[in-house]
Amino acid sequence: NIQLSASGKLLAVTNNGQSTQSVQLIDPKNEKLLDERVISKSWYGLAFSHDEKTLYVSGGNDNRILGYHIQDNKIGKADTIKLAPQSWPKNKVCPTGIAVNKSDTHLYTVTKEDSSLYVVNLKTREVIKRVKLPAEAYSCILSPDNKSLYISIWGDEKVVVYSTVTGNLTKTIKTGNHPNELLLNKKGTYLFVANANDNSVSVIKTAIEKTIETFSTSLYP
Repeated sequence: NIQLSASGKLLAVTNNGQSTQSVQLIDPKNEKLLDERVISKSWYGLAFSHDEKTLYVSGGNDNRILGYHIQDNKIGKADTIKLAPQSWPKNKVCPTGIAVNKSDTHLYTVTKEDSSLYVVNLKTREVIKRVKLPAEAYSCILSPDNKSLYISIWGDEKVVVYSTVTGNLTKTIKTGNHPNELLLNKKGTYLFVANANDNSVSVIKTAIEKTIETFSTSLYP
């Protein structure tokens, strides 16, 4: 995964797989590697705080989120947010997508092993809510007003909407097969959903919470 900070001055990259896993901090303007940290386990989840003082990274099968302090363009020590008391294989959680609200008070992360949404209070570093999802989740993204969290249900063909105001799942939107990456336009009026098994992109109009068009991205008809 790759994420740009709010100011565009920092770029973060998480490198996951079978070999050494790491997170990197890059200066995108000068195309220069600023710093790098090795992580024991990681998977996809990556998000800057809006004040750009913290980089949140999925701890994968260690069932945790690592909050690395960013200072002078360097990756500092990490505060650990535990989602489960023990890691793999006794407790299978594995955080995937991460989203942080604009006030940097709450972090939202979804999981692929226990198919849940976790809401974290960033002041106390504690999980304050867990919501069961229909199937394995991949990514999550907040609406511009931070009132809605869109979650791609990787193990199904849908996006679900979570209200950060009421704390409930409010809507299920049909997509293509195996939805993963999510992208909102700047106004938050359209949500684009990449569907891995269909090689397609679902276009959701957020005002009516419905897929209005599907683009084919396959090499052949």
